[in-house]
Amino acid sequence: MGTLSLGRLFIRPLNRLSTHCSEFLLEMWSLDRERRALQRLDDRGLKDIGLTRADIEGELAKPIWRR
Repeated sequence: MGTLSLGRLFIRPLNRLSTHCSEFLLEMWSLDRERRALQRLDDRGLKDIGLTRADIEGELAKPIWRR
């Protein structure tokens, strides 16, 4: 088996998996930051964007991987 075949079989898929995992973690971190930012808004700020405190509590109750 040549080097190219080994790369095709192992290295490239591992690189893609690593990239997907990194992207997933960054997305989850971003989602968590957004939810925490919403939590810090006062009721007036929430009203300005059309949300209620109950909406925010519902978002915060979701697991990190749920959008």
